[in-house]
Amino acid sequence: MKIISWNVAGLRACLNKGFDKFFLDERADIYCLQETKLLEEQNPFHPYGYHEYLHTFSQHCPIDFCDENMCKATLSDAIFEDC
Repeated sequence: MKIISWNVAGLRACLNKGFDKFFLDERADIYCLQETKLLEEQNPFHPYGYHEYLHTFSQHCPIDFCDENMCKATLSDAIFEDC
């Protein structure tokens, strides 16, 4: 299993610098992105084949992406159960 965690310091800016290509090239099972600086309705990135989990408990809206073939349980329940 390959997991990538990254403080992107603004997902829109990161996308302008080729994040979408990096995402597809790395082919990780799980991506955990912090400091996206997005509200839920502002997310421009929806990669095919990944479940998307936006965590609205923070004003910087961390986003997790989990390969739909890998993740059977809800990622947010598994990781943030004790928060």
